[in-house]
Amino acid sequence: MSKIDFEITDQNYTIVRDQIIAILTSELIEQYNITSDPLFQLTIYKERFIPYDKIELPAISVYFSNSEYNDNNPSQSAGTAVFNIEVTTSAKNTSSVKGDTQAVIDCQKLIGVVRYILMNPNYLSLGLTDKKIIRNRRIDSINFGRNNQQDGIHTAFGIITLSVDMVESNGVLEGVSLEGYTTTLNENFKIEINK
Repeated sequence: MSKIDFEITDQNYTIVRDQIIAILTSELIEQYNITSDPLFQLTIYKERFIPYDKIELPAISVYFSNSEYNDNNPSQSAGTAVFNIEVTTSAKNTSSVKGDTQAVIDCQKLIGVVRYILMNPNYLSLGLTDKKIIRNRRIDSINFGRNNQQDGIHTAFGIITLSVDMVESNGVLEGVSLEGYTTTLNENFKIEINK
C-alpha cells in the first residue's frame, strides 16, 4: 500500500537549473541594453544537446550534470549538484580578423560575463527566496573546445561547470494515530492505559 498520498513536486536541482536560466536571461538582456553588443542577443536553451545550426549562434545551453549526496537523513539529502553552462559562438573571416580567432574571443567574453553574473554577490542563493535550499555555489572550471568550420563560419564553445551545494527534501513522517487508547488518572495519581 502506498505511503505517499500527494504529488511529488520538482526536485530542487531542476528548480535551480531553471533559476540559472532565468538569471542569465535577465542579466544578458540588461547587458545588451547597456552595451548594444549583438553578442548578448542570444538564446538560452534548457538541456539542449543537439548541434546548433549556424544561424542559431551565439547560444547558451544550461544542463544538469549530476548530484552527489554526502549528508542524508530521513527528512533531507544534502550534497552538490553540478550544472554545465555551455556557450557557443561563431564568426566569419573578415579583412581585419580571422573567423576562428573572433569566435574564440567572443566565446571567452561571453564565458567571462556568465561567470561574473553567477558569482556576483547579488546571487548568493541564485535568486531563490528559500535561502535554506542553497548553501554555497562556485565555479569549478572553465573549459574551451576546438573550433569547427562549416560553410566559411568558424565556431567555438566553452563550458562553465557550476557546483551548487544544496538540500533536497525527502518529505516528513506522518504521526501515528493512537485511536482506541484512553488514559485515566486514579485516586493515587497513577496513570493507567487501557486498550
